Amino acid sequence: MEKFILICLCILYFIQGMPYGVQKALPLYLHDVLNYKLDFATKTGLLMSPWVILRPLIGSNITSRSSGFVSLIWGMILTCVLNVALSVVVSPFVDLTGSAMCAFGVTLLFSLNFGSVCIDVAADQLAIALASTKSDFKSLGISNSLQVVAYKLGVIFSGITISWFSTMSNALLFQSAVYFASLAATVTLFPRHKTPKATDFFVPCSSFNQQIKNFFPKLISMLKIVSASGTYPLALYVLFYKLGEVGVTTLYPLLLNEKGISRQEINWATALVLDPLSLVGSLLGGVMSAHLHKHSSTASVITKCLGVLGLVRILPMMVQLYILGRFDALKLWVLPSLFLVVFGGATSTLTFVLMMSVSCTVPQHFQTFYYSLLCSLEVLGKLFFGCYVGMLYENFGVTAVYAVCCLSVVFSSFLVFIVQL
Repeated sequence: MEKFILICLCILYFIQGMPYGVQKALPLYLHDVLNYKLDFATKTGLLMSPWVILRPLIGSNITSRSSGFVSLIWGMILTCVLNVALSVVVSPFVDLTGSAMCAFGVTLLFSLNFGSVCIDVAADQLAIALASTKSDFKSLGISNSLQVVAYKLGVIFSGITISWFSTMSNALLFQSAVYFASLAATVTLFPRHKTPKATDFFVPCSSFNQQIKNFFPKLISMLKIVSASGTYPLALYVLFYKLGEVGVTTLYPLLLNEKGISRQEINWATALVLDPLSLVGSLLGGVMSAHLHKHSSTASVITKCLGVLGLVRILPMMVQLYILGRFDALKLWVLPSLFLVVFGGATSTLTFVLMMSVSCTVPQHFQTFYYSLLCSLEVLGKLFFGCYVGMLYENFGVTAVYAVCCLSVVFSSFLVFIVQL
């Protein structure tokens, strides 16, 4: 049974990474091809706002594998349909202007994230249930490595298919076929104690309104639990730890493009070099957490590792700033990014291990909700700064942006050092 659960989780996290692979290339496309300003191009991070708004709401109502299965089916159906619609919008057979195609495409990508949120909450409920049965850090490290690696494989797969196919429409149609195959596989493999009835898939409006009303009492109870367990520094750390890294990885390719590096070169380097190295970093983080379980205070050791990894990420950021200021150094543009994605990948895996291990300590009926809140804070941190990094650059310059990014990394390292678990 455990083997089927792990296979199911790999499939679910893989297909969650595919929409992000499309969104990741969008700012550079808007800036280079459609000539949008940097401020507008970086606002594409708002496409991920359903992860902040809906994730805790859905997570508060996923209390069993049966309800998780319902969320999963609706999410995958929505994702499949919207992906096909997106392929039609960008098809050469549909006569749309560049602005209209951009508007329709952005709307569909935004809606696609609704389906991804439903899938993700169901997958997290399954992962936490598995982690609760094996709550040692070695098992948590393995399961979280699978989560992060499968997600990044989905991002890499999406980026390669977009670069490989002659048109975006063909690439998205191929991805739709992968979604439908994944739907069939997960329906077969997803473990559930009972088969949901047909009526479980349709929630009456009155019931939905009641769920929204119940959300805030659950949130208040959860905040009391967080206060009692002393994990406020962990919540703040999750909010800030990726802020600086996302800021520079959003802005750096756009500035390189302005200095003459082609969009195709940046996209291929990202899909074939940087994303796989980020995956290597995630595996490294999983190996570290698996080996650290031998220590008596494993959580404390992991927080110290996260603090050190956070400070180390400042070095490649500084090298990026140096390269942007020297025209003769532009040919080395990819080197600092290599180290940044490796350190960032290891940091992500260790952070998710810490988040899941803490989630396993709260009452069982709050576990999915608690983990969803932490994940929403992580997305909020990345979303907020990633959306405004273009505006910050246009008003204050590149040095100010990198200074803010480095300060946020230092602050998150300080926070994780004072986390007491």
